[in-house]
Parts: sequence; C-alpha cells; structure tokens
Amino acid sequence: MIFHRFSKEIVNIATTRAFFELGRGVVVLAAVPVISILLLITLVGIPFGILGLIGFAAMMIFSWIITPIIVGSVAYRYFSKKDLEVSWKTILLGVFLYTLLGIIPLIGWLVKTLLILLALGSITALKLRIVKEWR
Repeated sequence: MIFHRFSKEIVNIATTRAFFELGRGVVVLAAVPVISILLLITLVGIPFGILGLIGFAAMMIFSWIITPIIVGSVAYRYFSKKDLEVSWKTILLGVFLYTLLGIIPLIGWLVKTLLILLALGSITALKLRIVKEWR
C-alpha cells in the first residue's frame, strides 16, 4: 500500500479523539471557504484565495476517499477484537459498509456526512502536526 503509514496514522487519530476531530472537521468546513472568499476580495489575496479554494476542494475529495478506510479499520477492530489495522481487507470492508450506509434512508446521508467530517478533522490534525514538526 502506498500511503500505509499515513492512513494508519489518520485512523489512529480518528479513533482516539473522534468527537474532537469531528468538531475540527466542522470548523474547517466552515472556515476555509469563508476565509478563501474573503481573500478573493483584495487584489493581493486573489492568488491565496484561489489556492485556498482549490486546496479545500482537494481536502474534501481526499476525506471522501479516506472515510471508508476509517470505517473499515474500526469495523475490523470491532469484529475481530485485534489491534487497529489498515490493509486491503479493511479498506474493502469499509467501502462495503460505507456503501451500505448510503442505502439507509434519511439517517444514512447524515452518518456519511459525519464520517466525512471526522476524516476531514483527522486529516487536518495530521497536517497541522506535520507543519509543527517542520518548525
């Protein structure tokens, strides 16, 4: 797997502090587009605003991809009573369960949205930790 360490770290962050990362995902979802649009108002901020919107779109797509990995790893740990694992089996299980969530009327989309926000918050937490290590 290409991003094995990265995905395992995101799953670890998502499972240890789930509600905190869910809140962080809500804040990122609300703040980044607003700040990027405000930057588009000024002439100097236009490139930063465009980069912010492109980065936000990329983060949303990436969190949509990471969400089944988190779901599969948590479900595998729950069913097998083993440690947290990220493999092709857990990813396949996560894709299956994530797709099943979409079939459930009314509640399915809400749960999928919360899981995407959890993934977004976990990705943001990992990226912030990487930036702090650079300093």
